[in-house]
Amino acid sequence: MTSNRREFLKNVLTIGANLWVGPYAAGALMAHTDDASSLRDRVAQEAERIIASVRHTKYQHDAYIDVATGTYDVDCSEYVSYVLGLVSKRHLALIPKEPSYPVPRAYKYCEYFRALRENAPGEGWQRIQHLTQTRRGDIIAWALPGGPQKDRDTGHVFVADTPSRVSEQIVSVPVFDSSTVKHYDDSRLHSDGGFHDGVGRGTIHFRVDAAGRPIAFQFGRGDHFHDDPIAIGRIKPLIQG
Repeated sequence: MTSNRREFLKNVLTIGANLWVGPYAAGALMAHTDDASSLRDRVAQEAERIIASVRHTKYQHDAYIDVATGTYDVDCSEYVSYVLGLVSKRHLALIPKEPSYPVPRAYKYCEYFRALRENAPGEGWQRIQHLTQTRRGDIIAWALPGGPQKDRDTGHVFVADTPSRVSEQIVSVPVFDSSTVKHYDDSRLHSDGGFHDGVGRGTIHFRVDAAGRPIAFQFGRGDHFHDDPIAIGRIKPLIQG
């Protein structure tokens, strides 16, 4: 890695006062005063805005973002963390991360959301149990088996849009994410049928239990359902103090 690249990553992927230096960072400081629906809307809007502005994207764990050229070479957790950092640094900082990583990895999002109380006003995040109660701007994550390892996918995390039912057991969720796997209705598909990994929009199908809780996911046609642990988090206003 070149010294210029190291310096860029230091500026962009640093937890602290200068987190996510960018054109929307100043406004993000006031996010904790907004109501829940406004916060969710802003998360979805930032996620969608980035995808609309992408000129080059690649899925990689060594994040590189250049807003001026529309370059977003990131993995799923770096993309979601970047979005959240633009909306509210304080909410992103609530999600634990490993000391050697600049942002929480996917399994950390999943663990954090699973540990939340379902109704916890003022704590910044709320756990959502039922997939059909997911709203645009919620965050969904799952953790892969085998535990965390360096330079390995630990699961997946993304910004959700409004879900819809496919059948009694299957719920379809439009997503904004960075991925190497083709989704339903994927924006990363080219007209010639080729697929390009990185940041984009698609749809993921979930199998739900009798209570509507997500128990398995399917990226796209031909993919089997995976029954890894799934968790949903909703950004909420923080109590002033």
